[in-house]
Amino acid sequence: MIILDTNTIISCLEHGKTLGDHEIIVPDDLYEEYLITEIRHKSQVRNVRLASKMTGFSEAYYLRQYAKAINSYPRVSVAKMRGLGDVSIIALLECLITDYGRKQPQISLGLGADLDEKIIVVSDDDDLCKKINNDFSEFVEVISYEEYINSKTSAGH
Repeated sequence: MIILDTNTIISCLEHGKTLGDHEIIVPDDLYEEYLITEIRHKSQVRNVRLASKMTGFSEAYYLRQYAKAINSYPRVSVAKMRGLGDVSIIALLECLITDYGRKQPQISLGLGADLDEKIIVVSDDDDLCKKINNDFSEFVEVISYEEYINSKTSAGH
């Protein structure tokens, strides 16, 4: 499962790089940023799947995790609209590794066809990467865009 932060998508489109053919999971509230990026760069981000379309999605649980993350992530400014995408990714990760609060955090997600592989977050945002590594390192792999591109052929991501 691949989650890309919006800055990664923007950088890829600006430099004419491919995002690959893998399904990209996106929190619904972050999807609008994807759409704006598509319009601005006249390019479509393919294979996007909204988190709300995944089996077992719980909006109530997601919103509780979002509130928790917004209050604990230091780089958030609602007034400046900064860090909210990072908060969405953090909340989604918490949801995915606990099957929306139904299971204890798990390395092997085993949530049916939706989540039977490790979660990979592709980001070059140092603050987001640090937060994910601190909170989810056992369950989530964080890689840069370059690592992602280089690993597609060698590791089968």
